Amino acid sequence: MEVRVGDSVMMEMATPRVVEREVDIERLCHLMGCCVPALPVEIVSTGLPDIILPVGSLAELEALHPDMEALTLLSRELEVVGVHAFAAGGDQFTAHVRNFAPLYGVDEESATGTANAALTHYLQHRGMIVPGKDYTFMQGEKMGRPSVVETSLAPDGQVYVGGRWYTMAKGELLI
Repeated sequence: MEVRVGDSVMMEMATPRVVEREVDIERLCHLMGCCVPALPVEIVSTGLPDIILPVGSLAELEALHPDMEALTLLSRELEVVGVHAFAAGGDQFTAHVRNFAPLYGVDEESATGTANAALTHYLQHRGMIVPGKDYTFMQGEKMGRPSVVETSLAPDGQVYVGGRWYTMAKGELLI
């Protein structure tokens, strides 16, 4: 279902859920090129399952250099799309994120709705955000294609994802 809220177009995602599969954290961190995170790593789905990987800082997020072949194998084994890594925002964004899905031919994606919806559920599940509010995620910076993905977390926990729309009729970009 599509919903327009001001200049944003939001889509209702599938009911969010944590997927109960064991993730070998040491293996994951080795193939991603990062330290073992302080927060839990979980597989979360709002239609497509992704490994949600918290990292300690924006610098650590930018420094990720996944072994794409190893990540492809791990994604196949765990039956996930890939890894959605994030660092808490500390600025106007809820978090800065990077998404890797080499199993599907996408080494890195600049804007990922389902993965940011899954991250919204993860953050709410961990008590880091609250229902009834809107959140923004910055993705694609490392690729030179920055994208702002918006989510809305309903009071019942339902997640909506989208972003700003623009009209070509007048050549106006609504940001």
